[in-house]
Amino acid sequence: MKLNFFSLILFTPILLLSQQHWNVKGNVKWEIPISTNGDLIQHPKSSIPFEGAVRSNLDPQKFLYRKEFPVNGPGSIKATLLSFDEETYNLTTLPKDIRYSSEYQLKSGISKERSSYSAWIELTPIRMNPSGQFHRILNVEFDLNFIPNFAPPQLPPFTKNSVLESGQIFKISVSKKGIYKIDKNYLEKNLKINVANIDPRNIHIYGNGGQKLPESNDQYREDDLVENAIYVAGESDQIFNDQDYILFYATGPDIQTYDASINDY
Repeated sequence: MKLNFFSLILFTPILLLSQQHWNVKGNVKWEIPISTNGDLIQHPKSSIPFEGAVRSNLDPQKFLYRKEFPVNGPGSIKATLLSFDEETYNLTTLPKDIRYSSEYQLKSGISKERSSYSAWIELTPIRMNPSGQFHRILNVEFDLNFIPNFAPPQLPPFTKNSVLESGQIFKISVSKKGIYKIDKNYLEKNLKINVANIDPRNIHIYGNGGQKLPESNDQYREDDLVENAIYVAGESDQIFNDQDYILFYATGPDIQTYDASINDY
């Protein structure tokens, strides 16, 4: 128990150091002046509505409040809008094709540039209530949690022990696809097997077909021989008699595949 407890204590600080947390407070410095009657004065299109604003990728006419924070590596970010101060105003110069939500919209994510990772948040600091009145954020507080990816890299499920590790092994060849039959005569004359010592229930046939390996090394392929389905006639008595035989299907060296992109074989 002492050893297990020590291992847990040793691992926990590593986990805590890898996670990152921020409590962010900021203010939106609006730069477009407001007239005496509360209407927003129209500025040239090159103007930005507040300091540090960035344009939305989805709607270039919409501006976002964006912040970035360096993180240790790949992972996920959870952003929560804790509190904010807002003001109400009349907006008469808003383009007609821009639509704002009734709530402030907060998005977050992880970006990578070369070998560096950053967590980002984007806030739409304007909202429109159901009655059509606009509100905008003055001060805001976020809570950010970065959770790194601790999962180890996924490796292919390699076979630990090959089927060729044990047993009597014999190699046979096929010239084309079809159903093949192995009888007692073939076993004795071609493979030189003493069938008197064979329990037909213990016969297995393995093979991956005769097609060439894929050129791309990221394509899946079996790393060992695959067991093929077989039918053994007369195996119930546990003796390979004269009338007993084995049936199996083999693909052969010539493989026909369907290409969905050209709708042809």
